[in-house]
Amino acid sequence: MITDANSLIWKIDDLVSAVVWLLVSLAVIFIVWNAVQFIRHSDDAKRKESQMAVIWGIVGLAVILSIWGLVYILRNTFWTDDIRGEINAQGSINNLILKNPSRPSSPGAD
Repeated sequence: MITDANSLIWKIDDLVSAVVWLLVSLAVIFIVWNAVQFIRHSDDAKRKESQMAVIWGIVGLAVILSIWGLVYILRNTFWTDDIRGEINAQGSINNLILKNPSRPSSPGAD
């Protein structure tokens, strides 16, 4: 249920995520289909056409995933009011910082 701007943003985010998963699935199916066509055909022209379709499918998949990753990086960097109860931006930064474990003192260190 949409009650304010934040809930509208999260609904749009859920919709975009579903669309991206659909596009990724279609791209993988396109790549696999054209790879099968490449293997199946013996005509050089058809093989070249299928080969180029596979290459462009991989490029398209890479573009989709890159843009999706960039959007999530930007969202997680600048989003500070998380209505879903997850950690805020500062909390995620604190979780990324590796804390040095306490080292046992060596016998001759004193």
